[in-house]
Amino acid sequence: RWLERPVILDNWFALQASAPFGDAIARAEALLSHPRFDPQAPNSLRAVLGGFARCAQSFHKPDGSGYRWLADQLVALDVQNPIAASRFLKLFMGWRNYGPQRKDQMQTTLYWLLDRLHSANSQEITRQCLGL
Repeated sequence: RWLERPVILDNWFALQASAPFGDAIARAEALLSHPRFDPQAPNSLRAVLGGFARCAQSFHKPDGSGYRWLADQLVALDVQNPIAASRFLKLFMGWRNYGPQRKDQMQTTLYWLLDRLHSANSQEITRQCLGL
């Protein structure tokens, strides 16, 4: 019924990506592969990637897999839309405010990103996050 309404679909994508149950990474991957997902639309990207990050249980997994998954997405996004990628990098801005384990994992992820992001925007935000 709503397949031709991108705003409604984006809300559905965001709700699905932010749901705190099951394997959130697999669910987000499925959403990125959904036939109605538009990888060129910033609102669609914000819905899935932002939705994933809004779910603390998914993004802040103790093993760091949420950080690594989002970082992989940002490396790919940086090639096609550096401004959008740099905005998502701000999700890592408060890494110093977390407990030692998450803090270390977020910092490690930021250094990993620094070596792989090539746009000036993303490099600048990553350096700001790290305090460089």
